Amino acid sequence: MGILAELRGAEACKPALEWIKAEGYTDLRDVWDNCKRGDWLLWFVYILDVDPKLIVRTAIECARIVVDTPRGQRRKELLDDVALAESWLPADIKSEHAKLARQMVEVASHHGRFAGPDLDVLQSMVEIVRQRIPWATVEARVKVVDGKLMRNV
Repeated sequence: MGILAELRGAEACKPALEWIKAEGYTDLRDVWDNCKRGDWLLWFVYILDVDPKLIVRTAIECARIVVDTPRGQRRKELLDDVALAESWLPADIKSEHAKLARQMVEVASHHGRFAGPDLDVLQSMVEIVRQRIPWATVEARVKVVDGKLMRNV
């Protein structure tokens, strides 16, 4: 079973899975190094159980790319989501908070609720995610045994 099959059941992000398949990636490191979407990188770290506090802090920074623009200031739902995430006390942040923060970034990365993704924003998010959550952090959460992705606990 390859990486694609392993990721498929993990609250699958269908477009990300389609991209992995189209590119023929079989190694998570290749996926990490070549991904051009910050929202997908946050999905990867979320399903790999990276520290929720780290995911939330990174997601807030990613969402701020949009919130801190005139266009972002007009998006009340996104402003409310960022304010809520910023109000969470680090000691209280759990996996469900990381999931909400990841979803907030997905919303932020699109031009609007029903519009397509903003590729410039997504690329900026990639840079933030890779700076805040380096490959070594991701690698520490997984190993591949006989072609099967195993999460380290």
